[in-house]
Amino acid sequence: MKKQIAKLTSVIAVALSLLFTTACMGTYHTAQPVAEGETEMGFAVEMLKHTDEDGAFVPHPRIQVRRGVNEEMDIGFSAGSHGVAGSANFLLSDDGQTAISISPYLGLSTNRHFGGDDSFGGGVADPTFQVGGFFSENYMLLSVTPMVLLDLTVADDTTITFGGKPGLVYAREDGFGSSQLMIGLSGGVKFDLGNWHLFPEFNAVKVEDMDGLLLTVGLGVGF
Repeated sequence: MKKQIAKLTSVIAVALSLLFTTACMGTYHTAQPVAEGETEMGFAVEMLKHTDEDGAFVPHPRIQVRRGVNEEMDIGFSAGSHGVAGSANFLLSDDGQTAISISPYLGLSTNRHFGGDDSFGGGVADPTFQVGGFFSENYMLLSVTPMVLLDLTVADDTTITFGGKPGLVYAREDGFGSSQLMIGLSGGVKFDLGNWHLFPEFNAVKVEDMDGLLLTVGLGVGF
């Protein structure tokens, strides 16, 4: 029983730490969907950090694609060093100056063994940061959030986007699982530059039982 309790405690720690690489990553899209029938490709480089841990921001690259389904909806997929994620974006209102959407998001990460023995806690720590940063081969992290996005169009080529991210993260390893509530905020600016755009974005996430905040600073490029 003591061994199982210790195992579950370790899973909770890893669930909190690896949330950093899924639910905290940027969205790099506005409340306004991609135009119907059009496809938007892009890539981003994100710098990740946990404020309660020592160390610098750690870079994580990713690629993404979004496809316009109709005038009020698009869907997207991204993949990178953090894992994979899918989302849909449903436009609720748009008066030309402000737009609001809801964007359900699902992220999945799995981690291979990094070295050492095969027990949980063996191996080399994930370089992102050290809280619970040890993984076995049978690890999965799932994060779900119904994001709410708000656009403020300040110029023909500039849109400020704010996001709210209430959600849940679930981690499972060798039959043991744990879930945690989370809340996050994001802010970004889309600069249209003709056939492509820049999208710097900042994210901050607070997890139910974790000290400090999870931060992401990233730059997205779309075309």
